[in-house]
Amino acid sequence: MSLRELKILAAITAATVLLAALMYSLKHTGGHDEYLETLWLEGLDINAIHRIEISGAGNQQVSLERRARGWGVAERGFYPVQIGMVRTLLLDLTGAKLLERKTDDPEQHAKLGLGPIDKPDAQGQLLKLIGDEVQVVRIGTRPEGRNVTYVKHDGDSQAWLVDRTFNISLEARKWLEPELLDIGMEHMHRIKIVHPDGETIKAKRVADAARFDPLNIPAGKTLKNELALNRVASAITSLSLEDVMLADEARKHLKNTPRVEYEMYEGYVLKAQLFSLEEKRYAHFEVQIKDDASTAHRQAAQQLADRLKGWVFRIPSFAYDSMSLRWGDLTQE
Repeated sequence: MSLRELKILAAITAATVLLAALMYSLKHTGGHDEYLETLWLEGLDINAIHRIEISGAGNQQVSLERRARGWGVAERGFYPVQIGMVRTLLLDLTGAKLLERKTDDPEQHAKLGLGPIDKPDAQGQLLKLIGDEVQVVRIGTRPEGRNVTYVKHDGDSQAWLVDRTFNISLEARKWLEPELLDIGMEHMHRIKIVHPDGETIKAKRVADAARFDPLNIPAGKTLKNELALNRVASAITSLSLEDVMLADEARKHLKNTPRVEYEMYEGYVLKAQLFSLEEKRYAHFEVQIKDDASTAHRQAAQQLADRLKGWVFRIPSFAYDSMSLRWGDLTQE
């Protein structure tokens, strides 16, 4: 064998040994290839989870808990959550796959949104998943322009990049089920607004017409247009809530406030008391079922009453304004 061939063979042998050593090192030190496309939270049983505690900058916290009636927001008296948001979060957590091993230097974690969560300027969130076992994980920031997120287990220095993004709010109200009322005007027979100073507006739905006629319009006045009173009715059509509080917390505000009554053809009356706190608008609802309501209508009205009972709802300003109109808003000379 010539000297040149010996040199080539030696070079090939050296390269082979180097490659083998590199592969061994990757395998036994947790190299990227070993973890590529594996689940970040492998073995997490989302069906066993009954509480999720979410913490953010300065230890802001919102807690979601599953009870007999379903998932609720602990900071809002366990009012029902948007179940789709909870389901999406849990599915994203269980489906997240590891893409890249990142830094294990705690000094660098803050750059990934994984630094100490109790600092006022902290980024990301800490999630405590409570079920048969408890897992605590950190969700960091996402690299700009990529649908991926930095994550790590709390207490573990190793950070990772996973193939998911997470939409996690620290505002309790953002988790609430927003749909409040959706009652079509065709169900409303009569409407009444009573203001604390005694001014009262009464109206009745015109048969076979999508409008309401006044029953006690002041002398010398006419409606600005024939659909003016529809504003009062439309306020509870597709009405969404912006926040909630327990009725007991708002009891002191429910005095000398505007009151609204919607009398339904189905044999019940939806009553509302309105009040303002600073720039926020609230409504407290009650359902009065009439003696002559049919069994089916009575059951439906009772379900509505049970859902509304014990709560005060923050509602959009435009809905509040429509429910508290005065004759001056509705009429002209």
